[in-house]
Amino acid sequence: MFELHLFLNESINRTGEQPLYKQIYDAIRTGILSRKLQIGTKLPSTR
Repeated sequence: MFELHLFLNESINRTGEQPLYKQIYDAIRTGILSRKLQIGTKLPSTR
């Protein structure tokens, strides 16, 4: 079973130079394109 929070946690660098919103966007996009993030997967409404 795919664990979204684990996927996002390993994809996000809070001390990195890239803005957090861009990192989240890139992680979700990568998840969709790699088919790890399936249709109907609930996304968290807050950080």
